[in-house]
Amino acid sequence: LGTTNAKNLLPFRHTIFAMANRTINPLLTAGISLMYAPGGRNYLILFPTVNYSVGANTELSLFAQSLLGNDNRYKTLGTALYARVKWSF
Repeated sequence: LGTTNAKNLLPFRHTIFAMANRTINPLLTAGISLMYAPGGRNYLILFPTVNYSVGANTELSLFAQSLLGNDNRYKTLGTALYARVKWSF
């Protein structure tokens, strides 16, 4: 792994990023983002999201971040879960 600084925010030499979002219905949206760092341990970072419109100006969001590393098979190195209530005025 390399070092991080203002110009290189991730400690990987190369990173591939992909994202997909889907509106399930007018109130519910789901998405997934993937970040893959090839070479060495082949890191994979998953960012699933779910957004629900509670009212005309209130939204509930659930986020997760999961880091997986591969020696012989992928195993979870860490996971974080977040919730957000957003109120627009």
